[in-house]
Amino acid sequence: LLPYLNIMILYFLVLFYGQGVANNVIMEKTSKLMDTFLVTVKPTAMVFGKVLAITAASVLQFVIVAACLIGGFAAGSALVRMIHPDSDMLLLLFFDSLSEFQGVLTVPGILLAIVMMVSGFFLYCSLSAIGGSAAGKPEDLSSTNVAFTMVLVISFLAALYAGGIGGMGSGSFARWLDFVPFTSILVTPSRIMLGEVSLGMGLLSLFLVLIVSVLCLLIAGKVYRMMALYKGNPPTPAKLIEMLKEK
Repeated sequence: LLPYLNIMILYFLVLFYGQGVANNVIMEKTSKLMDTFLVTVKPTAMVFGKVLAITAASVLQFVIVAACLIGGFAAGSALVRMIHPDSDMLLLLFFDSLSEFQGVLTVPGILLAIVMMVSGFFLYCSLSAIGGSAAGKPEDLSSTNVAFTMVLVISFLAALYAGGIGGMGSGSFARWLDFVPFTSILVTPSRIMLGEVSLGMGLLSLFLVLIVSVLCLLIAGKVYRMMALYKGNPPTPAKLIEMLKEK
């Protein structure tokens, strides 16, 4: 259950909020305030601030929704128990079975897993910022954000076929999934909570995720500055890499 839950939460968070990062990065270009804005603010600092703010707001919104959902289920279960103490409703039996995880899950492991999931969401938001920096108008985001979409899909498929979902705890699990940032955020948090990965290895994986996130933000800042005076159709990913090398 935990691997699927981890992947579903991150996957839908990225789908719901990832595109919003690109839309916010491009905001000054569409409102014609970019030239004035960049006089006092460095592109990298601006992109970092936007990504950090959207990540924090998105996580806060998700936490509020999750808390309301859990509270609603808890209140409903208590009410059913009050009216029918001997109820054999499957949902109530499932909630009762969660007590068996008390000896498996640890507080440090849960906290590290949560931090890694938030860092993974931050990583994909940073990747989406590159697409927003390369776009000149909102209509261009469908082409400039193709790398963001492809990395998400490829990471999901890699985790699926390398045993990152159903093969945990077995010999079929590919250990490299824990050390590639785009796949580690999909599989490592649940492995940390289940005790299949030590806290030290989890911290190393978290460090790699944060390093790649910072690199993506630095690239997004360079792309934003490079594309400030660019006119015409947005460049392809290959052309964008070539332009970065020239810079």
